[in-house]
Amino acid sequence: MASYVLKMYMANEGCAKWMGGMLNSGGGGGGGNGGGSGGGGLRAVLVVSRDENLEAASRVMREVGGIRVLQLMVGWCRLTLWNPI
Repeated sequence: MASYVLKMYMANEGCAKWMGGMLNSGGGGGGGNGGGSGGGGLRAVLVVSRDENLEAASRVMREVGGIRVLQLMVGWCRLTLWNPI
């Protein structure tokens, strides 16, 4: 899960490449600490943000990381799901 740190610290090419690699690796388990079966990949990233404009962050994740971005909720709180293409 990512929250307010998304726009300030995660919306960059380095993070997009890392997250795209984790999502598209097919690992399916938990994070890098061995949580779950199947290795160190991620299945999805849930973004919770009160920011109205996440388009720039979403664009870098799509274009650089190869991540599908789905907006789940609109309004004062936005839920966005990122998962492999």
